[in-house]
Amino acid sequence: MSEVNDVNDVKEVSPEEMTELEKLIRSAKPWFESNGTLLIYGLAGVLLIAAAVVYFNRQPGGNVQATGDLMLAASPEEYRDVADAYPDAEVGVWSRLQQADRLLDQCVDGMFSDREEGLDLLDQASTTYQRLAERADIPDAVRQRVYIGQARLKEVECDGTEESANAAIAAWQKVIDEYPQSMVKDHAESRIAQLKTEDSRRFYEWFHSIKPEPIDPGLSEGQPEVPDLPAGMGAGIPDAPGTDAPAGTDEPAGTDAPAGTDEPAGTDAPAGTDEPAGTDAPAGTDEPAGTDAPAGTDEPAGTDAPAGTDEPAGTDVPAGTDEPAGTDEPSGTGEPAGEDPPK
Repeated sequence: MSEVNDVNDVKEVSPEEMTELEKLIRSAKPWFESNGTLLIYGLAGVLLIAAAVVYFNRQPGGNVQATGDLMLAASPEEYRDVADAYPDAEVGVWSRLQQADRLLDQCVDGMFSDREEGLDLLDQASTTYQRLAERADIPDAVRQRVYIGQARLKEVECDGTEESANAAIAAWQKVIDEYPQSMVKDHAESRIAQLKTEDSRRFYEWFHSIKPEPIDPGLSEGQPEVPDLPAGMGAGIPDAPGTDAPAGTDEPAGTDAPAGTDEPAGTDAPAGTDEPAGTDAPAGTDEPAGTDAPAGTDEPAGTDAPAGTDEPAGTDVPAGTDEPAGTDEPSGTGEPAGEDPPK
């Protein structure tokens, strides 16, 4: 009783005798009474965030790289490489599951278009799913998807016989038994009901008997055969008969020279004689019969000799001009016979 009386007899401290801390606590008391619950929740949230930061900072750096590799993978081979690189990490487990799922999808496509390839992919998918099913450390979500994949595989393998149909039914039933709350429960039940029908078994028997093969449209029946290319095709196109050689080139005897080109040595007719058969004068010049050009002399184009005048030695009659008929130029002279040079 004396102790109780001592407590009740505690003398209240006057504001002048309080320390600054006591004054602060007393003034904050009403705020704490009205906002205490909110303060507690705020502190709990801060502690939770701090714990998450500490947890992620303590994770090994390899998980970051593994997650990036998994996100960039697309083909079964790429998923396989990630799973092989991180076999003990959870990322590696999910990557192995993705590999199996992609193989199964490609297998189903191959069964309709290329049966041989489809069966090969079926074996690969079955092996990959089995590797995951034998592990005891995989997450529950992964194991559920493994059971679903194996049930799909059993249905692909169904050939219409009672044994294969019952194997597919048992695989779907395992999904329901192991995961009764699974999102695919309704689908599994519908597949079980369908596999029990006679129509379904007849379909699988027919589908198993066909052997689809890839077809090249260019080699299918009814397509005309592609003819062989002619020999030397694209090696060059020969010149058409009767074409002229380009300007500025000499032609051998027996060919036609274009206008403005010189005749090769040895094709000039001797004085007083006609040109031998097979040589033609340059195009555009007409030489009357019996008129011979002096041996070894060329007539430059564009110079006309006036009538009755002598042409200096070494000049040619221009293209398009005619020499007077009946005048022969003796060898080595530029004056017509019987005429005097002009003064």
